Amino acid sequence: MSIVITEADRQSPAYMKMMAHLDDRMAELTQKLTGDMSEEDTWKFRGRIAEIRALISIDEVPPVLSPPAL
Repeated sequence: MSIVITEADRQSPAYMKMMAHLDDRMAELTQKLTGDMSEEDTWKFRGRIAEIRALISIDEVPPVLSPPAL
């Protein structure tokens, strides 16, 4: 299932708050990752960061491909 986010969705206050929260959370986790921690904790933080990146990626506008000229 592919989720398509419309421009109206992007202008929604809830959507903007969610994206701001994800950006803040990403910065927080990245900062923690730079600290000294066990290998297991490092992988946990990397997994959390990967999930946030996946959520943020729904905001990407899919490219519009035109058919090749004949």
